[in-house]
Amino acid sequence: MKKILFSTLLLIAITCSISHAQRKHIHGTNISLVVPEGYTKSQNFLGYEKDSSQLSVMTINGGAYNDNMPLYLEQMSSPEIIILEDKELTIDGYPAKYIVMTNSMHKSTAIILIFGNDSFTNVISGASNHKDELEILKRSILSAEYIQQ
Repeated sequence: MKKILFSTLLLIAITCSISHAQRKHIHGTNISLVVPEGYTKSQNFLGYEKDSSQLSVMTINGGAYNDNMPLYLEQMSSPEIIILEDKELTIDGYPAKYIVMTNSMHKSTAIILIFGNDSFTNVISGASNHKDELEILKRSILSAEYIQQ
């Protein structure tokens, strides 16, 4: 019984340390997340990229989440954009909006996670033309954690 308990605790410790080692604080933001394997830091935007896929992160200090949300949704409404998924979530206790959309003109799909409160808004987005990369980006985006500063 002690061996089973010890083995279980060891497995949990190893899993936690591996998970923590993959998590990166995105410099210039109050976000940490698991960066997908094979993605490198972008020279053109705050985030990471691999081939034609990208993962970007932005923190707007002073950006009121509830005030900004209608603006984001308005920007997403156009004839060529089709909303595939729209969910209300909670990220570390903050209200969040999770949206998956496709752009028929560019044949690309984007995953967007927006969360915050009256003092900040975080926007994490991933985009790709490849279905397998979208699943990887989704896992990365949903791994996001808010870092208290």
